[in-house]
Amino acid sequence: MQMKSILKFGFVLLLWQATAIQAATTVTNVVGGGYWSFFLKSDGSLWGMGSNNDGELGDGTYNNTNRPEQINATNVVAMAAGVLHSLFIKSNPKTSQ
Repeated sequence: MQMKSILKFGFVLLLWQATAIQAATTVTNVVGGGYWSFFLKSDGSLWGMGSNNDGELGDGTYNNTNRPEQINATNVVAMAAGVLHSLFIKSNPKTSQ
């Protein structure tokens, strides 16, 4: 089971690298869940792909995807994924008064 997860993670990284080469921003972090992955880009955007049968990607749908799709546009600073859940934290920039 571990070897399968490692191979899947490596494939996802290669796929993301090919996509990231065309993007203006770079991938700064990658996490893998049960059957999905998240990518955090340098502009604070969160991207995900994989199984979404139970809404794991957090995009408001239950559609599986084999291509990275943007989950959140800005201010993501951390993310985590487990076997049955995924989380992300956004910064709370102060607004001028």
